[in-house]
Amino acid sequence: MLRLLPALLLALVSCAQPAAKEERRAPVPTRSLERERLRALRGLEGMTRARYDPATAKPWVDVSGADPYRLVATSDGFLGILRGSRALVRLDAQLREQARLPLEEPPTALCVAEDGSAWVASRYGRKLLHVTADFRLLATRELELGGVADVACGQHLYVLPADGSSLLTLGETGQELARAPALPGGLRLLIRGRYLLESSLFARTLRIWELSPRGLPGREAGRVVHDGTLWAFDALEREGELVMAVAGVEDQPLVRVHGEFENIDSFVWVYSLRDGQLRELLSLNVSQHGLVVPKAVHLRAAGADLTLNAVAAGSGRWLRAELATGHIETGPALPGLSDAVFGASGELSYASPLLDAWVRVDRAGTRAVRVEPDRRPSLEVRLGEALFFTELIAPDNDSAGSHSRFTCETCHFEGSVDGRRHYTGRGEVSVVTKPLFGLANNRPHFSRAMDPDLASVSHNEVRVAGAGSGQEPWFTVETARFPWLHELGVERARLEPLALRQALLQFFYAFAPPPNPLTAGRSHFTELEARGAAAFARHCQSCHAPRLSSDEPATAVPFESWERFVFSSSAPIVWARGDYEQSGVLPYVHERGTRITSLRRLALKPRYFTNGSSPTLEDVLVRFRNGAHDAGKESARLAPLSQETRRALLAFLKVL
Repeated sequence: MLRLLPALLLALVSCAQPAAKEERRAPVPTRSLERERLRALRGLEGMTRARYDPATAKPWVDVSGADPYRLVATSDGFLGILRGSRALVRLDAQLREQARLPLEEPPTALCVAEDGSAWVASRYGRKLLHVTADFRLLATRELELGGVADVACGQHLYVLPADGSSLLTLGETGQELARAPALPGGLRLLIRGRYLLESSLFARTLRIWELSPRGLPGREAGRVVHDGTLWAFDALEREGELVMAVAGVEDQPLVRVHGEFENIDSFVWVYSLRDGQLRELLSLNVSQHGLVVPKAVHLRAAGADLTLNAVAAGSGRWLRAELATGHIETGPALPGLSDAVFGASGELSYASPLLDAWVRVDRAGTRAVRVEPDRRPSLEVRLGEALFFTELIAPDNDSAGSHSRFTCETCHFEGSVDGRRHYTGRGEVSVVTKPLFGLANNRPHFSRAMDPDLASVSHNEVRVAGAGSGQEPWFTVETARFPWLHELGVERARLEPLALRQALLQFFYAFAPPPNPLTAGRSHFTELEARGAAAFARHCQSCHAPRLSSDEPATAVPFESWERFVFSSSAPIVWARGDYEQSGVLPYVHERGTRITSLRRLALKPRYFTNGSSPTLEDVLVRFRNGAHDAGKESARLAPLSQETRRALLAFLKVL
């Protein structure tokens, strides 16, 4: 059993009872100065937009660089996957590349079996690859899934779907042995002893399966369920107890009523599962220790004592906590990690898509091994990516009281969502988090349509992110505060306010949605999808217009060209008009209604309608009436869609 001594007990108590909120007022620039700056930013956007063509824009994963993404230890080094370069690579102990196997789809899932062979899959495709220890492609299997979130190697191979369908157990040749209902929005799998752990982005849940003697998921042993996103976890089994470390956002609702984002610090929790009873042993606010969005945690046991390790993606720091003594140590690292391996001697190796590098932290210091630096996007886009994924966007935030240190990714995991409904602070209006992919051709922006362009979005995101710091929103970054900017390619001593916003704007133009796994390798609708397209043209396109730019009617794509665009790599049709509508889904976010939402990449959303009142697309279609999504008094006499029409529409909507 864990022993929590005074230092960590004090941290637990202080986190459970936050200090009173300190009110802060940031200096406000004059309206004339604000208008002048925004006018300059809009001029810069105008030049960018003149070069932008949504029909030819590539998915972010194809332009973001090599994107080292997953890393797994082997007997003599590591195996890693390059999401952007579409490759499996063998690395030596110093993270230097020794061999490479090109892949068709951007890989995102990797595990290594006892015989040294590797299983590789993609969230953006349906192929499961088996690669021998000497780097030969042994087998390829097409899975009936909407993408693979993760794979885990143990007694069998376990496959976590990205589409929330079925958790698969496969044999050594890929044959199906069992399936069980998966949680929606699958994220990661982990095997520890007789347990299989499954995490969900959409459900903000870590589920613990007990494996049968045959290695099949059987009884559900427990769940960790939070209000906010769970980014990473680790576990170890000992003496009849499963001990788990979980990293995520503060376990309480986000607060917006004071004009800033509150209660979204980063935390690490330790839980114990024994005899079916789940107990929280520790709740540690790691933002107070400089860790923002920790995406890797690790537990190590030495007798009865435990060591907790964590490393942050959003701030580039590591933490080590000795639970028996209460000692906490932190140190610098490089930001942007997506996966890490914790060595037995305290060394840390990880993948950083942000820096397009493999990173090693040990007693000698921190070292980055860059991967294909010539493939990286422009420096301006890279800086914008750093503003999105690190605390650079709000460098003076702190964790006092309900104030929080965070990044955009705190609520938009990898640019998508956190699975939550947030209270807006306005009347009775709560809204679901939306993905931030594909903003460039979806103007005006967000549900209230208050941002007419990305110049406005870029400024307002910077302004609101740092609203609780008390600092002037048009701040300058002294790059000496963030030495890791050198690894990004920034050599200037200062980053001026307009340059920061311009970089974020350029990133948003490049941040196109990922490929749809259901269209991978295809070029034509199925018969059911084709009927769904025809039904969509009859019932839906008056609001969800097939435009390449939502606010430009002239960009509407004719029906006979829908198929070609849907099966292109970027599938750029927005499926929206840039107008307000009163659809019957209440309450409205604006006095004129709600801006028509884009239907592009619906699988990236955990719930539907602005208020999240529909849990599934099937429910959306059941609620549909011509002229309104909800049958209120004025539309109660309208006929619903037939079951066959709903089935066809559902098939079509899934490939958008």
